[in-house]
Amino acid sequence: MQHVIRKQVIDLHIDKQLDSFRIQQLLSDHFWRVLVPLLGNEFDKISTENEVISLERVEIDLGLIRETEINKAVWSTDLLEPLKNQVREVILSEITVSPQPSVKRSFVANGYRKWLYYMQNGHLPWNVSSVDSEWYNQVMEELAINYSSITELKKEIIGNPILLTRIIRQHTPVFLISLLEVLTAEKQPKLLWAIDKILPKKSKQNPGASSLLSDPSFDFYEEIWHEILKRSSLEGHKKTPDELLNMVLDFQSEKIRLEGLGSIADKKVPDPDFPSKGAAVAIAGKEASLLDVGPVAHLPGLPDAGNAQNKKMVKEGIYVQHTGLVLIHPFLNSLFNQLGLLAGKSFANTELQERAVYLLHYVVTGRTKAEEYELVLPKILCGYPIDFPVKANVRLSAKQRKEADHMLQAAIASWEILKSTSPDGLREGFLQRSGKVLIENEKIKILVEKAAIDVLLDHLPWNLSIIKLPWLEEIIKVEWR
Repeated sequence: MQHVIRKQVIDLHIDKQLDSFRIQQLLSDHFWRVLVPLLGNEFDKISTENEVISLERVEIDLGLIRETEINKAVWSTDLLEPLKNQVREVILSEITVSPQPSVKRSFVANGYRKWLYYMQNGHLPWNVSSVDSEWYNQVMEELAINYSSITELKKEIIGNPILLTRIIRQHTPVFLISLLEVLTAEKQPKLLWAIDKILPKKSKQNPGASSLLSDPSFDFYEEIWHEILKRSSLEGHKKTPDELLNMVLDFQSEKIRLEGLGSIADKKVPDPDFPSKGAAVAIAGKEASLLDVGPVAHLPGLPDAGNAQNKKMVKEGIYVQHTGLVLIHPFLNSLFNQLGLLAGKSFANTELQERAVYLLHYVVTGRTKAEEYELVLPKILCGYPIDFPVKANVRLSAKQRKEADHMLQAAIASWEILKSTSPDGLREGFLQRSGKVLIENEKIKILVEKAAIDVLLDHLPWNLSIIKLPWLEEIIKVEWR
C-alpha cells in the first residue's frame, strides 16, 4: 500500500558539547533507512486496501537517545519497539476519538474528495500527482451511493460559478451526461443529441467526442451546460428528461432573440470577460430563469492574480509539475512580444493571456492540450490567478509553436555548455521538474526538485534566483541549487 507524509519534522535537543552537524546527519540517515520503512510497515497493519486514513498530525516522542545509540548502524530493539507501539497507539486513538468522517474514508469517497478539491481550486491536492480514468469512476460511484456527497456537490454547483465552469471545461460530454444522470437520478438518452443539434454548424462533432471541448464555439456549448447543471441542482425544481430536452432545444432560438434585442438597444459587442448579468427570459411559455445570459456570463471578470484566495493557497504550499519552466524566464518577454500577446507591459486581453498560459505548457511539454492541474506554473508566470479556470478550447497556431521552439533553441545556444542538446533534451533534463510553490515573506517562492545534472546550472549565463517580468507586480524567488 502507498502511504504519503506531507512533511516530517525532527525536533532534536542535544548537548552543546556534541557535534550538532554530525548528529543531524546521522539521525537523518536513520530516518530514511530505518524509520521510514518501519512507519510503512506499521501503517500497513492499521489500514486496508479499501480505506484511506488521513491524519493532520502524528507526534512520536523518542525520549532520551544516547549518543552511542545514534552512532550504531542498526538501532536496538529496545529503541524500535516502543516507537512501533507509539505509532499504533497514536493513530488508533485519532481514529477512535475523532468525530470527523474525514479521518477515515472509503477509497472511493477519498477519490471523490480529491476531485472536488481540484474542481474548487484548479490544482491537485498535495497527495495527488496525476489523475487517470479510475479517478473519475470513483467520483461517479461515490455520488451514486452517498446522498450527502450529492447534496454537497449540488450546493457547490449552484453557489460556486468557478467550480461549475471548471467541471464543464475539464470533462468530456460523456462525463457531464453521467454527472447529470446522477444529479437527476434519471437517464438522459437524447440530451447529447439535442446539444449537438443546436450547436453552430462549424462546431458539430460527435457529441461524445472529447474534440468538442476544443471547438471555437465552446462558449455556446458551455452556456448550455451551465444552465442544465444549475437547473438540475436546484431543490424543488427537478426536471424530467423531456423537460431538459425541450429546454435545450428552445435555448438557441431564445438566445438569438435576446441577442437581437440587445443589439438593437446597444450596438456594442459584449466583452466575454465582463458580461452583463441577471437577464431573465421565458422559454416556450414555461417558467424559466436564465440566471446569466451571454458568452461565459456565468463567470466574473478575471480577478487579480495576487488576490487573497491565491495567496492563501500558495502560502500553504502547492506541489506542482514543470517548475523547471522558471529556467527560461529571460526569454518570455521577447516571445510574447513577437507573438503580439502583450500591449505594453501587460497582456492585451484575457484571451491572449490564456493563450500565453497554454504556450508555456507547450514550451515545457511539447503538447498543445493540457489538464488544468498541469498549468499552475504557466499561470503563475503569466500572472493568471491559480484558482480561475482557463478555457479548454485554446488552440496554438503553427506560428506560435514555431516561435516557442525557436525560443528553446535560443536558450540552448545561450547556454554554451549544453552544446547540441535538442529542445526535447532541455525539456526532459530541466524544464519538466516537479517542485513546490509557496509564499515566503509575502513573496512567491518556487522550489525546484534537484537532480545530478544540475551541476550544469553553475554555467548558466543568466540569473535564476530572481524572476522579474513586466506583467507581474511582484518578483518571484527561485530555489534550485
